[in-house]
Amino acid sequence: MVRGDGSSATGGRGRLSSTSRSDQIQCSVQLLDDSQFVRAVVKNAKGCDVLNAVLDHLDLVERAYFGLQYTDEDDQMRWLDVNKKLRKQMRRADPYILYFRVKFYVQDPAKLQEELTRYQFFLQVKSDILRNKLPVTEEMAVSLSAYAAQSELGDFDANIHTDGYLSEFRFVPNQTPELEQLISQAHQKLIGQTPADSEFYYLEKVKRLDLYGVDLHYARDQDDAELYLGVTALGIVVFANKQKINTFSWPKIRKISFKKKRFFIQIKHDDDSWFSDVIEFNLQSNRTCKAMWKTCVEHHSFFRLSEPTANTHKVVTMFRFGSKFRYSGRTQKQTEREGKTKQRNKEFTRSPSKRFQRRTVGAYAHYSKHHRQQVNEGTTDSSSPPDVSDAPGVSAIEGNGQTTLFAAAEESPLSEIVSKDVKVEESVKRTPSPPPPPVAPRPEPAMPEFTTDSPVSTDGLLYIKLEPDERGRFGFNVKGGLDQNLPVVVSKVAANTPAATVVPRIIDADQVLFINGTSVTDKAHEQVVQLIRETRNLNPCALDLIVKPATAIHWRIPNTEEHSRTAMEQLRVHIANKVIETQFEHLHRKTPGLTQKDGAKPENASKNRYLDILPYDHTRVVLQGEDDNNYINANFVNMDLPHTSEVNKYISSQGTLEHTVKDFWQMIWEQGIKLIVMLTKEYEDEHLKCFRYWPPVGETKNHGRLEVRCEEEEVEEICTMRQVLLRDAESGDTRLVEQLQYIAWPDHDTPDDCHEFLKFVQLIQQRRGHTEEPILVHCSAGVGRSGVFILVDTALSMLQASVAVYPLDLLRIMRDQRPMMIQTTDQYEFACTSILKAYDENLYQLPAAESEHADASDED
Repeated sequence: MVRGDGSSATGGRGRLSSTSRSDQIQCSVQLLDDSQFVRAVVKNAKGCDVLNAVLDHLDLVERAYFGLQYTDEDDQMRWLDVNKKLRKQMRRADPYILYFRVKFYVQDPAKLQEELTRYQFFLQVKSDILRNKLPVTEEMAVSLSAYAAQSELGDFDANIHTDGYLSEFRFVPNQTPELEQLISQAHQKLIGQTPADSEFYYLEKVKRLDLYGVDLHYARDQDDAELYLGVTALGIVVFANKQKINTFSWPKIRKISFKKKRFFIQIKHDDDSWFSDVIEFNLQSNRTCKAMWKTCVEHHSFFRLSEPTANTHKVVTMFRFGSKFRYSGRTQKQTEREGKTKQRNKEFTRSPSKRFQRRTVGAYAHYSKHHRQQVNEGTTDSSSPPDVSDAPGVSAIEGNGQTTLFAAAEESPLSEIVSKDVKVEESVKRTPSPPPPPVAPRPEPAMPEFTTDSPVSTDGLLYIKLEPDERGRFGFNVKGGLDQNLPVVVSKVAANTPAATVVPRIIDADQVLFINGTSVTDKAHEQVVQLIRETRNLNPCALDLIVKPATAIHWRIPNTEEHSRTAMEQLRVHIANKVIETQFEHLHRKTPGLTQKDGAKPENASKNRYLDILPYDHTRVVLQGEDDNNYINANFVNMDLPHTSEVNKYISSQGTLEHTVKDFWQMIWEQGIKLIVMLTKEYEDEHLKCFRYWPPVGETKNHGRLEVRCEEEEVEEICTMRQVLLRDAESGDTRLVEQLQYIAWPDHDTPDDCHEFLKFVQLIQQRRGHTEEPILVHCSAGVGRSGVFILVDTALSMLQASVAVYPLDLLRIMRDQRPMMIQTTDQYEFACTSILKAYDENLYQLPAAESEHADASDED
């Protein structure tokens, strides 16, 4: 009997058996850490029997993401069907050779509940890059390799990590000493990062690549042009000449079918009518075509359904073409729910990478762990690794200038490894490692000293004194604790409570280190809560907190001119030393815990220009009208100016699509917007970036009840200015809206001259004046260039008020309101450089003749 996750019950013919060896066959599975898992199964065993044995061995809870592959008669890799017998799928061999792999690549690594699961994903993606299945640029290769080095080697130590210490690793194909030097420089900037953090950031960075998680199938189109088809979580992608040329998202696909070597995709029209287009591709063989079709069925079911479709002939699905095949495993939603209910604080040992020197994996694992320990204790020389070539049972094979060691075959024959009493064994015997030395008790951390003059210590910690309100509340929640294997952090700050108004401020994600002089790093969650409660019995009743801030802390303390100057000097150093790159890469692109459900609804899919850029639910702009037609891809972004009572209000929106122009103007009207900032051209590199939502000068277009008329258009060197008159046909009310389009921003790049961009920002500030209504900012996606503008505009407003500017803090606040604000490192560097240039050259001051309705000629 097969359960819903593809596993089998313990009884029946398919189970792992302890029968006689004549009725058994060996299965050898290569794991993602390059080790081997060997198991004997009965001849009639099903695929799920082997897969479940591997998953049990690895102790994985989130199991549905993984599968087994094998090589078919045509030397093509195929996924093992867990519901079929092994002997019906694989050519006869002893042992059967299988490969444990990630089958369903999660789009957001944060959705993986367990560190152990993320580690397996990390191993898989690292292998994909090394095998050139996932090509990366040199810049990306350096960044990813540095994370991998930090995960395996820990913090850079000049005494241990001497020149050439990365030469024994293989991070990317065609790795050179010059590249290793760049990786080493990047590795040195990651000090303090845990292996789990490094692997998470590795996955966060690599998930943006077009080929991430794509299994390519060679094909030809109807014009006989060569291309590749790939299946992803979002749909079917088409590549030609190494470039992604099309994406057929699951909501747009009505039906997928195949006939012999011909593969068909039936696409819906935008108006959701029953008319559709059928696109045909020719694959290499009937077998390849069917494998592609089955992969589509599995990915659609896993990522799109709440639970698998019942396997019955009465059910007609979009993928049915006479085949009885149905996906019967767990879906992603089921896996996420199970992961949350079975979540553990599991500790595990990471496997050392394969070294490309005279070492076996086992020998180096023994050497790596204990040799580094000896180095740290000063008992051995780190410069000379042990020579294991003379070890018993080891032979060397030279080739291409490299030496690889293998255990002698007679030392551990497969027939002697497997028995009914041994759950898991490897095909190569390992030298047992000596037991680790006893761990000394961890000393109680000393509470740092603070003075009343400066609440900030040299270690960047923050001292906060909190008194309860009249109801005895402090106004913040904490999560984490030793029992949860998580740091104690602030999870929520309630509005209008002492925690929200205290100076310095306490904010979400601050890590709490001490409460009233007591360290909480070794306290369970309930003990931490009890410490806070007991404070109410003290006299005086006050809570002394020492926290490690989630981001820079300076803007939370009283502002002075010295703080403002110090902030700019700090920014100057960070730009020169490329620190801003590391800061940017470590910042979450999407804030964990914030939902995007409305944007992900099937009925709203056609209103999103990009499938992965959706608005947060809590800040999205809601159109007035029917509940099922109130969606637009836009968010409110409010930027408080610290130490002032002013707020810069924005709406950040994607560029319009042809069928969202009506929604766009409805939003303009309902939100009282008088100023639109457009940061893209309509077309760039022959790609439509924003549908023209305004009519030609002197013409009027109707969009629902709104009449839109372009009154004026004036083209300047860096921007185009338009005056658009809106009229509500029902009420007769009118409003003049001004649009300024910046035309000097190159696509996929940043402006060459930040002076021109700063002039544009100043022009917007003049036009905005002191209005209470938000200004609408959009580019194509509404996150990249729009994010740069909002960050620079806010920073210039803060400089005008003599408030210290910390761009990373501002970006974090922006990303809490709209995800992925500022998309690339280059964009962030351009924003920071512009802010520093404005400060150095006093470009943030508006002209003395500033007025709310200043003309462009006045600004020039």
